[in-house]
Amino acid sequence: MDAMHAILDRFPMRALEILRRSQRDPRLRSICGDYAEAASALRHWEGMAGDLHPTTREYRSFVGELENEILGRLDEPGD
Repeated sequence: MDAMHAILDRFPMRALEILRRSQRDPRLRSICGDYAEAASALRHWEGMAGDLHPTTREYRSFVGELENEILGRLDEPGD
């Protein structure tokens, strides 16, 4: 469940939906885990190198892509 905290904090209005969907969607759980790791790395690089460092920008972009992927899965019809 720890891996879910980052995405639940990011999208609190969809928290219940994320939790319910992740119970039956292993791919969503995996993406949420990737999101947690990427968000943690982004915070690290922001603290170490600042917002303009290329690695910080890469992680910010990756986090955004994962957010879009998660929201896309949530917007798909559920079973």
